Amino acid sequence: SSCLHPKAITHHSRAPAISKMPCDRIDSRGWTSCLVVVVFLSGKVFFAAAESWQSNLRIFVYNLPKAFNDDLVHRTEEAARAKGSVCDYMQTPCSETGMVPKFAGARQFGAEVVILRKIRASGLVVHDPGLADIFVVPYFAAADCVLGGHHWRCISSVLIQELFVHLKYYGQFTRHRHLFLGTADIHSMPLLIQAQPLLLSLGARWMGHPGHIIVPPMVAEADLQPGAFINCTAVVENRDILLWVAGTPNNAVRMMLFNNIIDVSKGRGAGTLPPGEKGRIIVHVAGRDVQQQKGPPPPTQMVREMTHAQLCPVPPAENSNAGTKRLFDVVLAGCLPIVVAFPTHWGSEVSWWRFNGAPIEWSLPFPNVIDWRRLVIEVPVEALEDSQGIGFLKAALAVPEEIRRAKREYLMEVRQLLLYDFSASAGRDAFSLVMEEIYSAVRLLGIGPRAYVCDMHMRSFKERDFPDQWDHGANGRQKEWGHTWTEVSVLPVALWRSGKSEVHERGMKDGGVRGTRVQQYKTTKEFSTEDGIRFLLRELDIIQSSSHTQDIETLMTSPFAFCRLIHQSHACHDYMGQHGTFTSLFLCNLQMNPDSPERFDRPWALCRLLPPTVPRSPVTLSSAIGEVERPLEFELVTYLCNISNGVDGDVEDLSSTWGRAWAKVKAETTANPMPRNSQLSIVGYEACALADAPSGGAMAGGKQDDDRGKAKTKRDDGITKLFFQHMLGLIHSAQHGSSGLPDVIMLMPATLSALSSTEWRNPFAMQPWHLLKVAASTMLGPGRLELAGDSERDSRWLVLVASEPADDDEKDGCAQYTNYFNSKCPLPLEFAAMTPILIAFPRAVLLSLRLEEWELAASFPLDTSKLLLTLLHRTVDPGRVFVHQWR
Repeated sequence: SSCLHPKAITHHSRAPAISKMPCDRIDSRGWTSCLVVVVFLSGKVFFAAAESWQSNLRIFVYNLPKAFNDDLVHRTEEAARAKGSVCDYMQTPCSETGMVPKFAGARQFGAEVVILRKIRASGLVVHDPGLADIFVVPYFAAADCVLGGHHWRCISSVLIQELFVHLKYYGQFTRHRHLFLGTADIHSMPLLIQAQPLLLSLGARWMGHPGHIIVPPMVAEADLQPGAFINCTAVVENRDILLWVAGTPNNAVRMMLFNNIIDVSKGRGAGTLPPGEKGRIIVHVAGRDVQQQKGPPPPTQMVREMTHAQLCPVPPAENSNAGTKRLFDVVLAGCLPIVVAFPTHWGSEVSWWRFNGAPIEWSLPFPNVIDWRRLVIEVPVEALEDSQGIGFLKAALAVPEEIRRAKREYLMEVRQLLLYDFSASAGRDAFSLVMEEIYSAVRLLGIGPRAYVCDMHMRSFKERDFPDQWDHGANGRQKEWGHTWTEVSVLPVALWRSGKSEVHERGMKDGGVRGTRVQQYKTTKEFSTEDGIRFLLRELDIIQSSSHTQDIETLMTSPFAFCRLIHQSHACHDYMGQHGTFTSLFLCNLQMNPDSPERFDRPWALCRLLPPTVPRSPVTLSSAIGEVERPLEFELVTYLCNISNGVDGDVEDLSSTWGRAWAKVKAETTANPMPRNSQLSIVGYEACALADAPSGGAMAGGKQDDDRGKAKTKRDDGITKLFFQHMLGLIHSAQHGSSGLPDVIMLMPATLSALSSTEWRNPFAMQPWHLLKVAASTMLGPGRLELAGDSERDSRWLVLVASEPADDDEKDGCAQYTNYFNSKCPLPLEFAAMTPILIAFPRAVLLSLRLEEWELAASFPLDTSKLLLTLLHRTVDPGRVFVHQWR
């Protein structure tokens, strides 16, 4: 008989009232926003599940090539069978009869396969995208990443770059309704997947992002499925195993916990059970090396043991959901979990991962339905410091039996909600709750205008050696990650909250800044020359916000904004070290102590808005024939340094050079390369102000010269970011249907060392006007481009003026492309030894650029102009690249 409790499961938090409104639909004019009214209770945003998703949700599933789904399942099955597996991959319930290296643990990531199959069988799928509330992307990202080695950011994926080409309905106004499947830990997904507003993963999610839905890992063992699970009531009373634990002691807390339990099981030292506690103690220590796992028994045996165990310690793993799959294994087996509780500055102030780690509600599925702390025994991490080495078990076994019984009863009540039912049962299971959260998330994500904020959280990593005598197969080291949530989180501005709002500042040092600072470039000087050249000087302005309402109002003025926390406090990892003649556990909770000099600085949010696009010149009438003549608009983007007072003369000189350049080209060719009415707009960004921004990260500038305040680094992250952000502003303008785009864009990302080894005022420092002449002749010289005709305006060409690399770092553009975009660098080998000084391309290239790629590039500190060239080159027509090598 089933272990399900007959009582109905309800939210343990009160849900908001939500009005029924029509959702977005496709019409002949494009996409319109969905109007949703949510009643907020107690100042918090709750998932709205007041209406049934079965009757209100309509789903369109993309018809992707089999390489994105079915082939991945077959490849996973074949690889696993080659290692000795007897199971299919998520097609039927199955228990492995032996340990299958690599793939035994990978089965936990298979929920995406079952979820997609259940969606297709739900009766809610529509074939007309105009009727759809959500668009399901049937790409098994987790399976793809596991097959490639399950690396951080899934850099081995070869499918991700092709994926968005097939998503014809994906864009600025519909991205929040595109559901992506990636049921592994979120930081192991490609960054392009992490950046999606609607995503299924194993977590953790930043700030409880409503669209980043955490799902239970897949547990496919046959003996744990409904109808096969044994009668729980009888077994709870007669379970003959008191303690059961299995895993690899690959961090200090796990190491101490395992040794604590092993000592008790063998009666060593002070390790004895309290009076009245009866039963066996089973410990399975799994070793791990580069090639294989070793040590644990087959899954069939472990399931049998767990179903006969009373208490199952679940020590923290690399992910933040308390041992990843093991927590869900023991819950489904009816064994009461024991977890280690850490203090954290985030959210509910309790983490089951590390000091200052992701709180429970950011780490585990369905936190508004399941009261996680109610179904476990929590042991404070400080108990592991017990001088006799048995503090963990002493604290766990001190919990009275009546409390344990109540926890077991609640565990059995919610057990079914953590299991994906393979059968056709109409019972409420994990899939039901996943769909409820999807339904609620889509309605919440549809609130407000289609403006988005991207939160960035670079994930730090280091390793620490274990003492030799304490290494039980963890390959001698523990991994220490800065956090477990996504590195990039994109959501609508209306739902954005500063990370500071989720930080409890007790015990933090005052860093001197409160609230949110928003950076935006404003045009501080604009004028035109007699030759029709227009110049716009843009300088960085800082808005100091004093309230959340002001934050939202400011961020909504840009279609996309970038934010990050300055002084974001990262996780703190305990470690093993010498204490006299003994090896002991050293806790890092000193940083949580208000009296400690090592405590964290109080964080504050720094945001950057996209720069505005340049207003275009009005269309003129040809006096000769009385017809409308569209001018050819050039836009030159460069950076400047402390040039405000002398810019007028520089632009006049540039205007003269621009005219001479075209005259020289015209004299060298019989064709008429330029229309009669061509115009040039120069956008100059004051870059030295970036030196005042906080160092490091996506919005930082170069280091400041103490004497002159001039940037002197060879490569400035902040300066390079200007070009990505300017381009993203143009791409968003194109997505919004703007007709005011330039015909030809010229980017001048010349680094200091590319043009000069001396101090500088602007990129033209040593050879200021010759560069523009070179650009003109490269674009419009004999046999090149005929821009007077519409055919050249509409083709995808690229002009490159390049120098030898400034230093070895400039060669890293391709490596950065691979690390961030999960694809082999598309830049041809002949460009490997070039550093871009000027890149020119037409509007046709701009219109073909992929929004999701440029948002990612503009969000992270991708700091080489070579990467700028790489992203542009991949969209250019073959044979339409013209190069001038600067010597």
